[in-house]
Amino acid sequence: MKDIETVGQELITLFESDLGSAFDIVDSDKGDSIALDDIAKYNYGADDVAGNYPLLCVISLRETQVTEQSYTYSYSVELYLTGDDSTDLEKRCNRSARAIKSVLKTNYSGVGEVPSIEYPPVFSRNNVLFKGVAVLFNILVATD
Repeated sequence: MKDIETVGQELITLFESDLGSAFDIVDSDKGDSIALDDIAKYNYGADDVAGNYPLLCVISLRETQVTEQSYTYSYSVELYLTGDDSTDLEKRCNRSARAIKSVLKTNYSGVGEVPSIEYPPVFSRNNVLFKGVAVLFNILVATD
């Protein structure tokens, strides 16, 4: 059986390979001047969130044994953005969440039908605005 850490690392690899093209699709669908930036850094866990932005973190939340043959792993995929316009940041967070959901649903049949999305408020530090989005979801993993 794959443990929660192994699946979390697989998620990082998946986002590194597929999220850029998902961003491009969302940008094309919207067709306006707002473009989603490439992710500057991918991180498993939230211990190193300072530095390059946009930053994407995969955070393990919970492991639940469902049956002798399966587990449910819960994760939060958190994306942190910076900018100088709160409306632009809000739109970029909404669009990023759409792209993250698309990558998950395309690649993991065990992901719940509707992942939960949380949008913390914008905050400012040193005249720079910060905004995040968290996509919370479960993955059902069968034992080998």
